[in-house]
Amino acid sequence: MSKALCLAQAVSTRPSDGPLGSFFVTVLAAGLWTLAVWILVRALRPRKLLLVRAPGRANHAALPLVVGVYFVYQLATLLVAQLTAHLLGVPVRELPFQWILPSQIAGQAVGIALSLTLAAMTFRHGLSRGLGLTLRHPYNDLARGVVGTLAVIPPTMGLLLLAQWLIERGWLPLTYRLHPVLEFLPKAGAGWVAVAVLSAVVLAPLAEEIFFRGLLQSSLKRHFRNPWPAVLIASAVFALVHVQQVQDMPSLLVLGVALGYNYERTGRLGGPILMHAFFNTFSILNTLLQVRG
Repeated sequence: MSKALCLAQAVSTRPSDGPLGSFFVTVLAAGLWTLAVWILVRALRPRKLLLVRAPGRANHAALPLVVGVYFVYQLATLLVAQLTAHLLGVPVRELPFQWILPSQIAGQAVGIALSLTLAAMTFRHGLSRGLGLTLRHPYNDLARGVVGTLAVIPPTMGLLLLAQWLIERGWLPLTYRLHPVLEFLPKAGAGWVAVAVLSAVVLAPLAEEIFFRGLLQSSLKRHFRNPWPAVLIASAVFALVHVQQVQDMPSLLVLGVALGYNYERTGRLGGPILMHAFFNTFSILNTLLQVRG
């Protein structure tokens, strides 16, 4: 959840010549083309943008319980980190990142388990038809994940580069902080890279999408006639919990809105989970290309 890697952090440095530059040019060009086509289609068919036919997700997941799931996830992460620090004989703040990773993975596992348990208890039609955790339309979800990823790359990249530009000129009183995973990857061995990828590309998308979109957004949706307020509030919370990378928060808000919109269009979590996983993969590929390029 709050430790997840997101696409906005993929452009921590500007593109250069060589593999990194070619990678960015290709992805950005595909993203701009996809975004332009999506805007054109939505302009011709605006009714879908309004989400007037968003699938219902009848539930009685009370917001205090939903918030409680998040705090238990955070507590589990902290407890594992403290136990690891105790075993290594160092303060928690001095733990090398490779020893923080296990606590993140444990927290993500706890978050997934608690979110699914609460959803199973509170969604009228269970985890599949209610929450939308289903493989009924895998190719449709895969296509939505790819198209959504490409379409959201240009605005998120643009917002992050704007934040970097403002910070460099002293117009924002912030210190740029790269995500710990992206700092760790260039100097990690193959084994630890695999562990980081497991956390960032598999567990983080599952944990965050089940919680922020599946639980939080669905719970908020019950209080509004239109899905959009729920999408915007859940996306704002998603951005706020990444406060450690404060310069990324505008980009993360856009990312959250895209994920929430994807969820409301289908009522399924497959598309948002894949989209989130593709974003984080893009971040990792960018980091590794920077090192090797």
